[in-house]
Amino acid sequence: MKLTVITAITVCVLFVTGTAQAHRMHHPPVATMSLTQLEQWQEKALDHYRGVVRRWTRGHRVTSGTPAFPHCRYTNTRVPTFVCWHAAAARWTERELKETQARMRATAFPPHHSLWMCIHNYEASDWHNRDTGGNGHFGGLQMHPGWGYGTSYYASSDSQQVQEWSAERGYRASGYSYSWLVGQWAHYDCAARYR
Repeated sequence: MKLTVITAITVCVLFVTGTAQAHRMHHPPVATMSLTQLEQWQEKALDHYRGVVRRWTRGHRVTSGTPAFPHCRYTNTRVPTFVCWHAAAARWTERELKETQARMRATAFPPHHSLWMCIHNYEASDWHNRDTGGNGHFGGLQMHPGWGYGTSYYASSDSQQVQEWSAERGYRASGYSYSWLVGQWAHYDCAARYR
C-alpha cells in the first residue's frame, strides 16, 4: 500500500512538472474557434513545443545516442520529464494541425465557385444526382463517369466541394480556356462572365 501511494505521488509530481512548463500553451475552447483560428493556434503551439525541446537540446550536452527530438522511452533517463512531455505534445499537435488543414481544404470552395454554381443551376438540382436524366452524366455538374481531376468514378458520390474542385482543376489544366469550358458545358452565358 505504501509503495502504491509513493508511486502515485511520484507520477503526479512528474506530470505537474511537465504541464507546468507548458502552462502558457493551454488549449482554448475549440467550439468557439474557426478553422483558421484553430490552425493559427496549432502552428503557434507547435513552434512553442518544438522550441522547448530545441533549447534544451542545445543547452545540455547529452550523450551522442540521445536524439535531438526525443521519443522518451521509459529506459531513457537522460531526458527530463518536461522535455519528453513537450516532444509528445509537438507530435500530437503536428497530427492535429495536418487534420485541421485537410478540413480547411475540404470545406473551401475554389476560386471560380460562382461559375460552377451558375453551371450547376442549368445541369442538375442535386449535387448527388445519379444520372436521373439517363444521359450518362452524374453529380451537380453532370460529369461523365471517370471524368477525373479528383472525383470518384461517379461524381455523384462526392461532396459539392470535391466536384467543384475537380471542375476547377480541369479548367486550370486547360489554361482557363473559354473553348474548353463551353466544350464541357455549353452554357455560354456562364462561360462569358469568366472569359
